[in-house]
Amino acid sequence: TLATESPLLPSEVPGLARANDEMINLVKKVTPSVVSIDTKILKKKRLLDTLRNRVYERSDITQGLGSGVIASKEGHVITSHHVIDGHQEIRVTMKDGRNLPAIFVGSDPLSDIAVLRIKGQPGEVFTPLKFADSDQVEVGQLAIAVGSPFDLGTSVTTGRVSARNRSLSDGQRDMFQTDVPINPGNSGGPLLNHLGEIIGINASIYSTDRQNPSFGGISFSIPSNDVVRTMNHIFEKGRAIYGFLGIQARDLDQN
Repeated sequence: TLATESPLLPSEVPGLARANDEMINLVKKVTPSVVSIDTKILKKKRLLDTLRNRVYERSDITQGLGSGVIASKEGHVITSHHVIDGHQEIRVTMKDGRNLPAIFVGSDPLSDIAVLRIKGQPGEVFTPLKFADSDQVEVGQLAIAVGSPFDLGTSVTTGRVSARNRSLSDGQRDMFQTDVPINPGNSGGPLLNHLGEIIGINASIYSTDRQNPSFGGISFSIPSNDVVRTMNHIFEKGRAIYGFLGIQARDLDQN
C-alpha cells in the first residue's frame, strides 16, 4: 500500500515552500536569455613522418561547446574567449530550440571574455539579463549557474560565493570562487544572484586531475564589472584597453 499523505504540510514549512516556488520562478525568467554555443574550431597538429624523417603540420576541424548569455536587446552574447578561440563557425541554440548563426564581434584573451552577436530575424528583439554591481557581491551569498554542461542543454546549479579576489595566474584578474557545480560546457554561462542579475561569467574549475578534470567543489567566475568593462572596450575600440607603465629594464654598469 502506497502512502497517500506527505510527511509535512505546506503550512508546516512555509519558508521552504516559498523558497522553492521563488527559485522555480527565477529559473523560468532567466533561462530564455542563456544560450548554448557550438563552434567549429581549426586546430593545428604537429605530426612526425617517420618515413621521410620530418615533422609537418596538419589542420583539423574539431567541435567546441560552451554557453553564453544575451547581454543586449540587439542580440549581443557574452561568452568565454576560450570557447570560441580559433573558431571557423559559431552557432547558438536558444531556449526555444532555434539554432542560429552568430558573428564574432571581439574578444580579450587576458580576461577570457568574448562578444558575439546572434543573426536573428530582421528587427528581432532579444531578452537580455541585467548586469549587477560585482563590487557588492558578498561571500556566502546565493549563486546560480546556468549553462549547457556536456552539451546536455540548459541546466541550472546552485551554491554560494566562497571567496572573492581569487587569481589562478599572474596575468589573470581576480575572480569569484564558488561551490556551484561547473562542468565542461558551462564556460561562458552566467553566474546569477537571487534577482536573476549577472554577477559573473563562469570560467573554470579547480581540479587536481589535469588529464580528466571534473568539478571538485571549487569553481571560478569573472566578476560582472570586469565583463562590462571589457565588453564596452570591445564596442568602442574593438579590443580591451589596459593601462601600462613606460618602464624599460636594462643591466646596470659602473657608469
